[in-house]
Amino acid sequence: DEEEGEEDEVRPIPVNYENAKKVQAVYARLVLVEQRVVQAEYPRRHEYGDLTARERVVKVCRILQISPIYYRIALGNMKDQVRRVFR
Repeated sequence: DEEEGEEDEVRPIPVNYENAKKVQAVYARLVLVEQRVVQAEYPRRHEYGDLTARERVVKVCRILQISPIYYRIALGNMKDQVRRVFR
């Protein structure tokens, strides 16, 4: 039945623009290389195909010419700043 199939469709989660602006403000304050880390981890993750998280980190670090430790620190810093904004 066609109507049942429509009910099974995944509906996109509506964007909360107020929250998105807060996250964007944190992102905008990051230095460029840290923005690239965040991009690799979130909106551009699909560009790394079937790589595991570890393989993706290694590849991104090679591209950005940073260490995996710096990658993890940059990502953790972004997450911490976002958490603080929403407290």
